[in-house]
Amino acid sequence: MRNTKPRWLNDDPEVLAWLHTVLDRLERQPAEERKEPLRFTVDEKLFPGLFHFGPEADGRWQLIAGLTESLPLKITFRRNRDDFEPEYVGARLALEPSCEIKIREWLLRPHVTPEAQAWREAVDAAPAAWPATARARLRERRLHVEGRSPEEVVAGFVQLGSLAGRGLTLRQLSASAFFGDSKFLERHGASLVEALYPKLQPAQRPLVVDVFLPARVEAVLFIENQDTYLRAASRELPGTRGCALVYAAGFKAGAARIREPGGAALHYAGAVDCKPNFEDWWFGRCDRPLPVHFWGDLDFEGMGILRQLHRLFGARAWQPGYEPLLRMLREGGGHLLEAADKLQQKDPKQTGCPYADQTLLPTLRRLQSCVDQETFRWWV
Repeated sequence: MRNTKPRWLNDDPEVLAWLHTVLDRLERQPAEERKEPLRFTVDEKLFPGLFHFGPEADGRWQLIAGLTESLPLKITFRRNRDDFEPEYVGARLALEPSCEIKIREWLLRPHVTPEAQAWREAVDAAPAAWPATARARLRERRLHVEGRSPEEVVAGFVQLGSLAGRGLTLRQLSASAFFGDSKFLERHGASLVEALYPKLQPAQRPLVVDVFLPARVEAVLFIENQDTYLRAASRELPGTRGCALVYAAGFKAGAARIREPGGAALHYAGAVDCKPNFEDWWFGRCDRPLPVHFWGDLDFEGMGILRQLHRLFGARAWQPGYEPLLRMLREGGGHLLEAADKLQQKDPKQTGCPYADQTLLPTLRRLQSCVDQETFRWWV
């Protein structure tokens, strides 16, 4: 690749704006922390001038494509574009983070801004015995908090050391050290905490699980949505007699730690006298076999939850709940994935449950429609 700056670059504000965006991203996440290229889609927002179709736009695209000779840039064209569309419509630009030095030279944009320098000086002055590599990492990771100086933000990281051994969760540590903001570390520095304080192990935050117990537990039914769980717990449903009802709360119930002691806090309603035996089963302290089922939305995300629950509990789809939803879907009563903003849901391919894999998932794929669990009129 050539090292020379393209002669036309300063005359093209759109390409200059894009290259500044590249540097903005690299400042938010440094190149050394990136494992993947920076990716962009060629659309009207990124390069408006390309979409005034004609010879001028085609010429501009040739200049942009020519950047592959000077930058570690890869261009991938969209396969399913219209035959009459220019090749660049919807194309993907993948730019390796190693481009940073060259782009900074082209744009005359130095790596160290005055704000970054102030941050580095605050980190250098911090009175903490941090490992050298961790201090260097924090030094290069400028964290800006509106209304707070660099010294105040760095002081929060120093304060974390005094909070060790108190059994605090990451959110409690964050709120205590960073201006009452419980999610600061999740947004900016969860991995930094481990690097700065290798022995500071935040307490695990148990998952809160709501359980309704019958007088005698003969099976377990996970229910995805809150409205349906509460209604199920307040009145008899066909097929639920003897079932412990568990509010799945979306994907929460599929978290691996939910069956580990300390990983879940079970909150009960109903026949709470059954709690000890139920917890022995939940946490694997006994070998009592219990049939486990899941009932949720008839969509790909619901099937993804079933897949996780099958892995953790051996759960299967609850047919008394899914059959009416399936019938409604087949009769045209569902809603398109697109209409409910569910196009981004991932098909789990297989759940481990024969009924779901052989009946529910093929129907979802064929119809591209879904039905939410709250459609309860069939059992009212």
